[in-house]
Amino acid sequence: MSRKILFVCQDPGGTNAIAPIVPELASKNKFSLYSLTRNFAVNLFPDDEFCKHIPLLQKGDISKEAVCDLLNDIKPELIITATSQDPHSIDKITHSIAKEWGIICVSILDYWCNYIERYSQIDPFVKLKYLPDYIFVMDRFAKIDMLREGFPPERLVVTGHPYFSWLYNNRKMLGDDQKVKLKSKLGLKGKRVICFISEPSEYLKFDNRYRFSKPTAGGERTTVVLQSFLDILQEIFVGNGSNITVVNRLHPKNSLSDFRWIDYSKYNFEIKHYEATEIDKHDMIQISTLIVGMTSSLLLESIIYDIPTLSIIPKASEENILISNRYGKEYMARTPMELKNFMMNWFHSFNSTTKWKFFRRKVLSVVCRNNCAIDKIMRITDGC
Repeated sequence: MSRKILFVCQDPGGTNAIAPIVPELASKNKFSLYSLTRNFAVNLFPDDEFCKHIPLLQKGDISKEAVCDLLNDIKPELIITATSQDPHSIDKITHSIAKEWGIICVSILDYWCNYIERYSQIDPFVKLKYLPDYIFVMDRFAKIDMLREGFPPERLVVTGHPYFSWLYNNRKMLGDDQKVKLKSKLGLKGKRVICFISEPSEYLKFDNRYRFSKPTAGGERTTVVLQSFLDILQEIFVGNGSNITVVNRLHPKNSLSDFRWIDYSKYNFEIKHYEATEIDKHDMIQISTLIVGMTSSLLLESIIYDIPTLSIIPKASEENILISNRYGKEYMARTPMELKNFMMNWFHSFNSTTKWKFFRRKVLSVVCRNNCAIDKIMRITDGC
């Protein structure tokens, strides 16, 4: 009889991290696969070709009792979850149930930050209340950081990043003709496109640790960084920005109303917004000449696609969140002056040199290392 494995996820990044594992396990013909998803994961997770999909469409928090009923129906021998910072995420509920019921549970980490928040009860705070049996982590940096924060070493397994490894090996490259057609379709023909990657940051407010000025539009992190970036571009290109378009690529949790504060009359270059569902993110990356953001995983995906990236870091505590920033400061701006210098140098082809290729090679050696998550899962299921 085939063994039952249940996948659980709700957020985009976490879903991406576990999705490549599903078809690989399905190809083994040893498992019956199920997925329990909610929120953004409902539409991102692989379809029923590989596993039976159970989307939770209920709004608001999901009760532990409801998840218990679903798990009781499926009776999985192994549970594989993504992670989320949501205090009431479905992965936290599932970790709790798995511990009570004695079901082996594996969590696959997708990013280099907020480790404690992903596995703890927040209110009232109970540190690491929702620890699974194993946490698959991306690299030694993540493991070292987590050990410093008090995670038990026996639960941390370095496997690489399933999604980035998959993306590097399966990325679909647009040809020059395809890029021209897509830019024309989007009204970007002949434009030099700079893509800004927005992030949901309503809970990240301006404070005195920010090295960028608080904008008149408000104090959310994305607003602080985007307005600084637009203002510095305008300062550089006064009277000479007609061939430049800044495309603001929204996160699935963003809405267009988040950017009503932009005063387009201030800028002599074009600004466009695209919601996450309007254009494939990798197509958007490939028609851009520069990707600018903060700590989004899309910056790493841009590096995989060999498109130069710039990470703007508004305060010192965020410098190591984006793993590429640990491999060099050339593609990071920590102050308005660093941002201005980077953009001025970039427009003079500074970053078309071998410096970018060397930087990219260092980053790829970590984020695209051979992934061994499947081998580890196979060993765990052998012991179930």
